[in-house]
Amino acid sequence: MASVLFEYDPVITGPDGVAYRARACGSELEDGMWQGWIEFLPPKGGKVLLSPRETTRPGKDNLIRWASDLTPVYLEGALGRAITRTPIPKIQQPPASRRVFDLLAR
Repeated sequence: MASVLFEYDPVITGPDGVAYRARACGSELEDGMWQGWIEFLPPKGGKVLLSPRETTRPGKDNLIRWASDLTPVYLEGALGRAITRTPIPKIQQPPASRRVFDLLAR
């Protein structure tokens, strides 16, 4: 489950002139590490922009420390990554019976 770890005071203005509120978020991974990313919230609602994973840290406290040290320049870069982020499509596996058939057909 994702958690908001840190909210930033200065607004970050995108190349389109929209001023976003930024907040660092994170969640625990299966191996116990924590991943962190930045969310950018537009002022009047609308689509929230998410950066890709920005870091992986060994524990929530380490992730909060990372988030608390980010500078406005870093946040501007993260906003650029969030704006240009292309979702990675999920690859669906064929049913097991089809995979077996494909193997037998070789």
